[in-house]
Amino acid sequence: MKLSKRLQTIANFIEDKDKFVDVGADHGYLDIYIALNKKNDTIIASDISKDVIKTTINNIKKYKLENKIKVYCTNGTNNIKENYDTIIIAGMGSNNIINIIKNSNRVRKLIISSNNNWNNIRKEISLLGYYLKSERLVKDGKKLYSIMLFNKGYKKISKKEISIGKYNDLNKEEYELLYEDIKNTYNQVPRKKIIKRIFYKKQMRYLKSYLRKKDR
Repeated sequence: MKLSKRLQTIANFIEDKDKFVDVGADHGYLDIYIALNKKNDTIIASDISKDVIKTTINNIKKYKLENKIKVYCTNGTNNIKENYDTIIIAGMGSNNIINIIKNSNRVRKLIISSNNNWNNIRKEISLLGYYLKSERLVKDGKKLYSIMLFNKGYKKISKKEISIGKYNDLNKEEYELLYEDIKNTYNQVPRKKIIKRIFYKKQMRYLKSYLRKKDR
């Protein structure tokens, strides 16, 4: 099974020892891939949609993985009986993700890819007792995605990291694309929207500092 670039990056963050819940598992492709290629003994797929869960179960049956992947139709991690130490959430809005983490057991590890407001994810998840260990930007199709790895514990997160993330040397091209995206957004913000213009201007300044550092 071949995954999209975004899902493959998420898969790369998953270790064999992780006992994980994939919240909003969609069609279960990530979970099937992990079951086929890694040694995790706890793989749980959850989704709030009954129709999605039916498709997930059918896909799991195609690969004869019914005994390796547990499936729940539930909101977030509610009612999950198995012990888990890792939560994966991808393809949701930031507020939804934050609420799910708030209402879940505190775990050892989070892998998060939000559809929006990446800065809000970094800030709010850090306030819940996790620190941003690593982050990768991925261009999948025409979109840029951020994949964030949080571990349990406390480490101070800087304003720069909240704003534009934890720079990865392997991601120079993606950060250049992010800079151009933010620049285009900034140019479209009316001059009277001063606070928004300041926000995007600050992000561009931070990104420039990352890119200059990489060039040296």
